[in-house]
Parts: sequence; C-alpha cells; structure tokens
Amino acid sequence: MAEPLSVLLITTDQMRQNHMGCAGNQVIRPPNLDRLAAAGVNLQRAYVSNPLCMPNRSTIATGRPSHPPGAGASGGSGLCTTRA
Repeated sequence: MAEPLSVLLITTDQMRQNHMGCAGNQVIRPPNLDRLAAAGVNLQRAYVSNPLCMPNRSTIATGRPSHPPGAGASGGSGLCTTRA
C-alpha cells in the first residue's frame, strides 16, 4: 500500500500575482515564499471562489460554495451579505 500523500497549502492575504520576486517584482521579495516557489509548485493561473478572504477560506476548508448563510461576510461577523 502506498504512503498517504502530504499536502501543504499556504494562503496569504493582500497579494497580487506579481507581489513576489519569483514573479518578477524587483521591490517586493519575500525570501521564504520565493524559496518555496522555487522548490515547489508555482501556479501561473489560479482562481478564487470569492475575492474576500473569509468566504474563500471557508470554500477551501469545506469544498462548498461561499454563498451559504454565514459565509458571505468578511471579518467573521456571521452576517450573510449575499442571497443564495
């Protein structure tokens, strides 16, 4: 039987696609993230289910869309700002 696959998912806040040295930015060069990108997988195209961090993280954690009640507001207020 094969060993289980280990996956490490690192998410960050407030970053655009070019906010790392490995993406060509000459000013912003986070050394640890650049090192991880060089040694691991560096996605050139990625999409999110919601541009706000809390609803998007709930989608990653649960695999469900970010529009159910309680997941539509950023900041953990628990208020739904969208209607399903």
